[in-house]
Amino acid sequence: MQTLLTRHELETPDGNISYLKGPDRPGAPYFHLLQATGFNAQTYRQLLIPLCEHLNVFATDLRGHGLGTIKADPSEFNSWDIYREDFYRMLDHINHPVYLMGHSVGSIISIAGAVKRPELVKGLILVEGLIPPTVGDIPERPYNPIENPLPEAARNRRSLFPSREEAVNSYIGRGAFKTWGRSWIEDYIDGGTRLREDGQVELSCAPAWEARSFETAENDPWEKIEQLSCPTLLMYADKHSTCNPSGVEKYKRLQPDTKAYEVADTTHFLPIERPELVRQEILKMIERVETRPTNAHTE
Repeated sequence: MQTLLTRHELETPDGNISYLKGPDRPGAPYFHLLQATGFNAQTYRQLLIPLCEHLNVFATDLRGHGLGTIKADPSEFNSWDIYREDFYRMLDHINHPVYLMGHSVGSIISIAGAVKRPELVKGLILVEGLIPPTVGDIPERPYNPIENPLPEAARNRRSLFPSREEAVNSYIGRGAFKTWGRSWIEDYIDGGTRLREDGQVELSCAPAWEARSFETAENDPWEKIEQLSCPTLLMYADKHSTCNPSGVEKYKRLQPDTKAYEVADTTHFLPIERPELVRQEILKMIERVETRPTNAHTE
């Protein structure tokens, strides 16, 4: 595959946001991907590169992740609004009608972008989105951030390695990376580590920042979802999903122009486990929206 993603930076008062961009495709639709907590734009390289043949592709590193220089002080990280404000800048920078894909936290920020800039956002693709169960359908107790094990796990992550190869080897077959192929882990490490002066490599998403991202997690997206004015594709896993089936039903009631389905034998890392399927569904959705009559809002 000859098409390459190139890295660019968007200047802000807090430093530079790092993002990946495919080659210009005059006349082709625009597409933007926003990552999950702890990841980075380059993690999704193998999903994105084939899309570059059909779309104008963008993928942004969240603040505190990836290779940007934007300020990321965990003591000042009090809500996901910090991600939202950065993303609004990115949407204004793209400044074209665009389809937004969000994975995990990226789904919440993409929804916010579609509400904030409805004139720019043509559709949402939420893969393993954070869609909670609705009240009355919760099988156990409601979400309690104090009981969330993810922040402590993030704080305890190893962040320093002798080399990138050692970092890759340390993740193979372990924890969240059990279902990842080696090349995906290599992309994650390439886009999410920095070389230190002593020759070691360090995760660019500091454990304390990742922990704060989990601690400030949100569990009530419904006000924003109700305000959406674009079609949605929801894809979610059948194992340990963050996209609850009762929440999916509520989403469809609030937004009838929604297609949703569960993908068998996948986990929260669905975009990495089934990239071909995700890519196929992205292109199908975009074609469906691009070819529908101008005055059509539902199918």
